[in-house]
Amino acid sequence: MTNIKEEPLHIILVFGQKKIPIHLDISSDDESKFITVEHLSNKVYKETKVEPSCQKLIYKGKALFKTDDSNSLKEPISAFGIHNGDRIMLLARKLEPADATEKPSQAKKKKDSEVTDQQLNEVDNTTLQQRLEDVQSEVEKICLRCDELVKDSQRISESLALKSCKRSFVLLHEDSMKLLERVDAIHSSNNEEARKLKKSIVGSLQVQLDICEKEIGDLSEKLLDD
Repeated sequence: MTNIKEEPLHIILVFGQKKIPIHLDISSDDESKFITVEHLSNKVYKETKVEPSCQKLIYKGKALFKTDDSNSLKEPISAFGIHNGDRIMLLARKLEPADATEKPSQAKKKKDSEVTDQQLNEVDNTTLQQRLEDVQSEVEKICLRCDELVKDSQRISESLALKSCKRSFVLLHEDSMKLLERVDAIHSSNNEEARKLKKSIVGSLQVQLDICEKEIGDLSEKLLDD
């Protein structure tokens, strides 16, 4: 019987201000019939050199896999509703290199430090909610600023003003990415309400990023026409 494999898939990886075309397919010697999250993660590594353990891949506000859950890598990406031409966002986490020569006392000290960091991450619900609300407040300011810039971009025509507006969108894009990384660092796994708020914030930021990227592209075209 013929082993029918899933059709190739073309997506766009958004990494900072970069848009990287990603082509996904299944090789003839691959036992899998479906394109999985692992296929995507490996391809992302080839294109960006960001190790899978440092990747946070987000589609429509949802992370595609958890680094501590190997089973999530085996999920078909079709299960997330990803289609040709869709965009997936990559956040890169820093990974500190392990020191193989460290002394036992250093290892113990490092372990104690890790425990302390873990305890610090386990904030109470009130603090967690406040942190997310603080980020949400900053997102709302970005949304207002973005609306103002869109209106400005529609009425200006002089080259200098267009360049200034484009630069403002670039800075707004950078601020949105920083907020996205900040909210990603907030752990909300044990709080359903906080998890929903976090997902809503991520969705809002992705909308702003889309708007910024579109306006940057449109303004670049206007500047070329001048």
